[in-house]
Amino acid sequence: MLLIVSMVLGMAACGKKLDIPTQPPETNTIGEVTPSGETTEPTHVPVPVEIPESYPIPKENRRPSYLMSHGVASTQGDGYYGKVATALTYFDAVSGEKMVLCDQPGCNHLDETCKAYLGGYPGDLLEYRGMVYAGVYETPQKDGDAKLVQKNPQTGELKVLLSREATETERYRLGCEIASDGMVIYYASKMTVGNPNEIVSAETFYYDTELGESFPFPLEIHGAIRGFSRDYVVAEYFDEEKRKEFWQTDEWINGGCTMQEEAKVVDAAIRRYDLHTGEYRNVVTAREDGYWHIGDDTITYGCLTAFKLGDMIYLYDMEKDQIQEHLTEPGPLAALWLGDNKVFVITYEDDEAKVYYSEINNPGWKQVDNRGEDAMLFSIYGEIDSMFYGLYHGCNSLIPKADFYAGNYEAAQAGGV
Repeated sequence: MLLIVSMVLGMAACGKKLDIPTQPPETNTIGEVTPSGETTEPTHVPVPVEIPESYPIPKENRRPSYLMSHGVASTQGDGYYGKVATALTYFDAVSGEKMVLCDQPGCNHLDETCKAYLGGYPGDLLEYRGMVYAGVYETPQKDGDAKLVQKNPQTGELKVLLSREATETERYRLGCEIASDGMVIYYASKMTVGNPNEIVSAETFYYDTELGESFPFPLEIHGAIRGFSRDYVVAEYFDEEKRKEFWQTDEWINGGCTMQEEAKVVDAAIRRYDLHTGEYRNVVTAREDGYWHIGDDTITYGCLTAFKLGDMIYLYDMEKDQIQEHLTEPGPLAALWLGDNKVFVITYEDDEAKVYYSEINNPGWKQVDNRGEDAMLFSIYGEIDSMFYGLYHGCNSLIPKADFYAGNYEAAQAGGV
């Protein structure tokens, strides 16, 4: 059952400046003057602007870059790490420059002589406590042997944490899942050549940053990990066999069920595991509490994660093991995520997407002007200290947080990793 705790949670290199797009607003917010001299009604009434305080990104429960097309945010500065071919890059928000982290003139960044070399063609990146982690491969297509590496962006030092050799029939995918409390959880998945989506076997490890060694991860987790420490793991759970069976039913194939109904069939829950004993308890369940998954990995912010029961949004402090009510949803919820020390939601009603945020420590919905559009104008993927990054006009972009809250989307800077 759900227990509610009523409390308030408290090197320099060649670089290139990003271009700023000049697209005008796509909606008429002030009305137009017709040839007869009449002023038309505006198609959208602007939302009152309020610029809230912004915050540095959390340093724990760090995620890899697979949801973040700009790369992965740095906890050591206002910017993010990316990749080009086999080299590590960095975007600095202060200077507006993106650079390869190598200061050697004429370097092609393709081997160990380069300070930015990642040991191969990288997959998703993860930054934790100033180090960058990635699965790397012999080719851009992720063929050949695979390695999981740790890269020091300051010194260029590269350390191999795990390696797997490819065969004529098998390939490996290596990557990180999450990092926190001095530990980086990573995996090695074996797949058959020609069928890269079918996992034959999987191993999970953790790298202890204090000891500098890797160990097998002691628990089998069925769903995504929301957060962890050396004592606990909080993760999504579902009955894998029940889900496989359910996906073969006519009800699922014909789209005749809701996500809430599916959650009950597969016994969906958020579970808290004791990392020492392996025992667990349910934080919330589909059957008892009406829980169902909405959101993605950005639903975790430091030690906090969020979920919805009925029309109420809750915050769960994983470190304190406490749940609190936050706010009632402001409308029919289409998306929920956490960022910039705030709860964000998108509601969808009457063909209009509305974007709201609420301060975690001072609940109360404030609306961001989405100009009456039927989708979020600037779709947030993630954040660095001073900017959000995401999709704007179909282009990977960054926008200063203050401009986002002001609805000043023309301040978005186009660019990618």
